[in-house]
Amino acid sequence: MDRFFEWHNLSDDRKVRFAKMMLIDEAKIYWRDVDDCLEMRGKPPITDWIKMKQKLQKKYLPHSYRNKLLEQWNNLRQGNKSINEYITQFNDYMIRCAIRENEAMTLRRFCKGLNDDLR
Repeated sequence: MDRFFEWHNLSDDRKVRFAKMMLIDEAKIYWRDVDDCLEMRGKPPITDWIKMKQKLQKKYLPHSYRNKLLEQWNNLRQGNKSINEYITQFNDYMIRCAIRENEAMTLRRFCKGLNDDLR
């Protein structure tokens, strides 16, 4: 959704309204409850996209998710994958883990997983 929002250059308020419209099933019911609770307390609805994402992540992503993902990334090895497959998988973990580290650390992490002949 972030890429979609970036492409369409939407304001935070429009991002939230669009995201609410796209929610389905339990998530839609959950978000209605969030809005209702805020309204009952006399507070304004959430109109900040980052806050909405954080609230949904807190509800739907288990606490162990990020740690497990980081562990999988740290243990990633090329093995019998082609170099292109390894690079794709490495980049996928890097994006999903949302780690911001200096290039030297990322390169070290990348090289650690390469087969000996390529390292």
